[in-house]
Amino acid sequence: MDKKVDLRFINYKTRNKNLNIIQYIKELIKERNVLSEISNEICSNSSNSLVFSSYDNDPHIGYLAKKVSIKNTVYFYDVLKISPKKISSYIPTNLLLLKNVVDLFIKSIVFGNIFILSGSSKYPKISLKLNKIKHEKINNTKIDNENFYLIDKKNSILLSHHELYNLEFDVEEKFYLKTLNIITTFFKDVYIKTHPQYEYHEYLNKFKVIKIEKTIPFEFINVKNCKFIVGISGASMLIEDDIPIISLINIVYARESEEYLYLAKQLKRNPKILFPNSFEEFQNILFS
Repeated sequence: MDKKVDLRFINYKTRNKNLNIIQYIKELIKERNVLSEISNEICSNSSNSLVFSSYDNDPHIGYLAKKVSIKNTVYFYDVLKISPKKISSYIPTNLLLLKNVVDLFIKSIVFGNIFILSGSSKYPKISLKLNKIKHEKINNTKIDNENFYLIDKKNSILLSHHELYNLEFDVEEKFYLKTLNIITTFFKDVYIKTHPQYEYHEYLNKFKVIKIEKTIPFEFINVKNCKFIVGISGASMLIEDDIPIISLINIVYARESEEYLYLAKQLKRNPKILFPNSFEEFQNILFS
């Protein structure tokens, strides 16, 4: 793969929950046109390729990958290594499933029939049919991530920050304040990386931290200088580096909850993850 990399982030207006259905469809078509232009740009040179790493809740990249794969090479960086499975029935048994069924129908018309609903009826996701796209799988050794972002401070710590699904915002705020209070006690250099679709909230400003540009995918951050990576779930917990990784999922979610069961399934991909059951245990791990 060529080491010259062009990293793009598109801020989709269709993420605005206040759009009515007509506005939503119009914006979705505009976004499709932007993606088509990017596809044409990539395919203008046969040596160009596309790397993507998302197949859940990101139909835009699915459309782009499908377009590019017709003429150029497309690489898929499979971080989770859990292929999405179609839910057994699309019959809407709750409001959330109904919304996702309607959204799947709209996006299939605009982007093409390359998606399914996966997850469960209570926690549905629009996922990409990978078999509809010609691609090659790669791992992190094929990605020269120093070209994106290098955490340069030795013995630093990285906190992966994202929304706490189905929990109130004040619960999230208290959780991250407590977590950062512990981390900043032990570490001088604290980095934070939030999810591209989330925000760096005001409560984070109460601590002296280094915020990484949120539009950089976690897969493209060089973490070789980190002493620990802390988070709950997602790509940050599944990187293939010899760095201690701590998931605080046992502190956040009840083990019988659907959120816990879904996220725990992802985390099983990395047997090296440490799972403290309390903030006291978390502190002891950092201190050891």
